[in-house]
Amino acid sequence: MDYRGVSEPMDFAPLAERSTRTGIVTVSNGEDAFGLFVMTDDTEFQGHTFFGETCRGRKAVDTGKEMLGWMFDRGATRVWGGTPLDNRKARWFNRMIGMKAVGFDEHEKEGVVEIFEVVKH
Repeated sequence: MDYRGVSEPMDFAPLAERSTRTGIVTVSNGEDAFGLFVMTDDTEFQGHTFFGETCRGRKAVDTGKEMLGWMFDRGATRVWGGTPLDNRKARWFNRMIGMKAVGFDEHEKEGVVEIFEVVKH
């Protein structure tokens, strides 16, 4: 499955890093979007995304899809995350970039979170 769906792919490579020591991957478009992916298994990562005020709506969705595609192109097989129930915009975003809700968990600081994942097919 192609998660991008955009006409011109973004070039994350110059700002991407995968630390073999920590298992952390960071990507950025160099402007207003940043992704942090933490290895939780050999090819599985917990994802976190951060967007500036100039990267909202369709631009954020396209960028999020591009980040997932970039990770899958480099060997990730699953990206997952937990989003607090009261963060409706982030939960909407997760669905828009192709993630599926797979359950709930209790986080010590955030309370109940909805678990999302996307798996490379």
